Amino acid sequence: VNAPILYQDRAGSRHGLKLILNIEEEEYTHLNPDPDIGIKFRVHDQDEPADINAEGIAVPPGYHAYTKLEYTKSDFLKPPWGNCGEVKLKYFKSYSRASCHLECLADSYKGQCSCRTPYMPGPFPICSPEHIKKCISKHTGKNRSTNVTCHCPNDCQIKSFHPQVTYAEIPIQHITAATAHRYGINELELEFLEYNNISINDYLRDNYVFLDLFYDDLSYTTFKENKAYDENQFISDIGGQLGLFVGGSFLTFWEIFEWSQIKAFLVIRKIIHEYKKGRRRTRKRFNSTPEDTERLL
Repeated sequence: VNAPILYQDRAGSRHGLKLILNIEEEEYTHLNPDPDIGIKFRVHDQDEPADINAEGIAVPPGYHAYTKLEYTKSDFLKPPWGNCGEVKLKYFKSYSRASCHLECLADSYKGQCSCRTPYMPGPFPICSPEHIKKCISKHTGKNRSTNVTCHCPNDCQIKSFHPQVTYAEIPIQHITAATAHRYGINELELEFLEYNNISINDYLRDNYVFLDLFYDDLSYTTFKENKAYDENQFISDIGGQLGLFVGGSFLTFWEIFEWSQIKAFLVIRKIIHEYKKGRRRTRKRFNSTPEDTERLL
């Protein structure tokens, strides 16, 4: 249903959503699959179908259910890092695992019964109550034993509300026709009760459910699955290792270059020193006097 999103601007049950529901017990028929009376409800995201059979919370008539909500949002990664994904659906605008399963089940019912139940999507007609009893119920039992295969990956984003329910009995002992409107009883119902001699208290206790949904805290929690080793870390590690390698190589090269320069300088210095020393000896030999020559003879 494309209804506008409602917001709660203050915490507490007095500022949430309040519903008064008349289950009309006298309208129940033998086609009801369960012998229970009351309602089942589930708080879920607008883009996700309500899987009442799996996660529905039951409230019997004659009770006021106070439902405290805690909103959390979880984000998961797609392969190869995570295990979530999505496929294109025919009857839903956005993907969710529950929508995928419901669409798969609707196509399976269409092939077996040529119709669908009221809560299923699709353009094909809705089954009549008798058709549901004869075909859908048998097909449902068959599916439970054969397990119809549906390719529905895990959700990449899950929005949860974690309802916590407490109950109080209704109504109070003394309710008059003047105060019955507070409980949602209209004039036609009052005339019906008076005509059939039914007390307002008994009628409320047998048919009415009060349901409050609210946040006790306006904050929420987000869980996010992150990569243990992402591209940025990989590039940083490569850069660090490369920098360390290049830096070490440069220092080694500089030390070798510096050592070779010093070694070359010492060798050249020694050569020059030997050259100068030999030159001094030759000059002394050629500069000797006649007296020195006679002395040698």
